[in-house]
Amino acid sequence: MARGKSSTDSTPREKTIEEMRLQFNSDEARRKENYEKALEALKKFRDPSKEALSSLSSYDRKMIREYLKKPYASEAKLREAATYLYFRNQILYRLCHWYASMWALDCRQVIPTYSFTKTNDPNNMLKQYEATLDTLDIYNIQGGWHDVALRCYLEDVCFTIFFRDKTGAFFYILNPDECKIEDRYYYVDSS
Repeated sequence: MARGKSSTDSTPREKTIEEMRLQFNSDEARRKENYEKALEALKKFRDPSKEALSSLSSYDRKMIREYLKKPYASEAKLREAATYLYFRNQILYRLCHWYASMWALDCRQVIPTYSFTKTNDPNNMLKQYEATLDTLDIYNIQGGWHDVALRCYLEDVCFTIFFRDKTGAFFYILNPDECKIEDRYYYVDSS
């Protein structure tokens, strides 16, 4: 036997969705540990006498109008301005959360496949129906969609990776500055 090697080789197993969710949520747990520091920073940020912070700048109408003249060239600056307004304006903050929670994704119509011309097996249809409902419960789209919808309302775009397996599913939100839409497709009516 070679030195330093064990007699049993353990092959790495794939992580379940629950393990991946816990791994990604551990970042949130670390953020919550610094809650007091965040509250202090937020108090300083909401101080109207301050003109700018190191992370977020103040914006005026002239700057926003310049960004809107070239929206594709200044996407990142427009997202920063939207984030600035989101945290500075309590009404916008509440509106974004209210609209993001308006999606009723727990109401769904699930119709099993059936045929008008062939004989349908009721037991098979019920099994398909039950399997579809179980899959939708695992996905938990209603619970995971709020953050995606909030990001869409705030930044006008949301890049996610959707992870799923038999134990669960969740949306992992990516940084939009690191993502890019390769092409824009426009529908042209040729009639």
